[in-house]
Amino acid sequence: MLLAYHISLHSGFDFSGHLVGRDFINMYLGGNLIGEGRMAVLFQTAQYLDSVREWLGPNYPIHNWSYPPSLFPVVEALAKLPYYLAYFAWTLGGVLMLGYALRRLDVTWFWMFAVFLSPAGVWNILAGQNGYYISALLIIALQASYTNARLTAGIFWSLATIKPHLGVLALPLLVGQKRYGVILSGTMIFAVMIGGVTLRYGLEPWQQFFEITVKEQRIILETWTGLLETIIPTAFMQGRLWGLPIWAAYTLHSVVALLTFGLLVHAWRGAEFDLRDWITWFALGTYLLLPYSFVYDFVLLQVVLVLWWTCRGYVPPQVLI
Repeated sequence: MLLAYHISLHSGFDFSGHLVGRDFINMYLGGNLIGEGRMAVLFQTAQYLDSVREWLGPNYPIHNWSYPPSLFPVVEALAKLPYYLAYFAWTLGGVLMLGYALRRLDVTWFWMFAVFLSPAGVWNILAGQNGYYISALLIIALQASYTNARLTAGIFWSLATIKPHLGVLALPLLVGQKRYGVILSGTMIFAVMIGGVTLRYGLEPWQQFFEITVKEQRIILETWTGLLETIIPTAFMQGRLWGLPIWAAYTLHSVVALLTFGLLVHAWRGAEFDLRDWITWFALGTYLLLPYSFVYDFVLLQVVLVLWWTCRGYVPPQVLI
């Protein structure tokens, strides 16, 4: 499928009129706007779309910026490269980082490639998304927390906040498993990271992110149709696909989320798990709790499937860094 897709490209554009890399244009354009001192445009829907169409044509499909300011240094660095080189570097970096995380779990090369080319994995290549990165960050953070490697865990939990909603279970898990040193380490490292970003870019982007971007994400979730409805596999979106009113879709999702949280509390309270269990409960719980998550975020779920298929009686490697 990847080969057919790339053969079908015409002057860098695919059959749907998107530039190759699709969603990666947000990070590349965002990096350019930040480098030009125009970061406020990221949080203005109409102005941002004007910038997209000024670059890629007047009828280019709608796009929006959805990332917190903690990603600013990364996208600003990527924007210093030509677009296609930046897209290649971004994709290759995700593959290498996820590969490193999987090797820490003793996943073989065969199953590593199965994860890369799983449905969720392919989405990340086609859409220039960050699922490889966030899955690698979460795997390393979970493994380091399991082995009580506080510094490593703190660093990787902090870095994973580039998609903050996917860390919704981090604190409950760490509290439930009494990893208080990891929590303290993560808090300190996160404060340093956010402090550095704020010193570099100011407080205004944070204010605009919480006041504008978060609100826009809710509007997208509740009103957008088409492809979006098929790539958000949540109970809320299932309610929308059934034609339920928004309040009823949220009610449906709330029932699923409450049941999920109850199962998590019951399982985690005083229980001893191996690392495979930690990753499994974290992945399944996160994706069932959230009304807003995409198929390309599900790379971690592919890792769960591999661990359960290949490692019955799994004994995790003891990695302390």
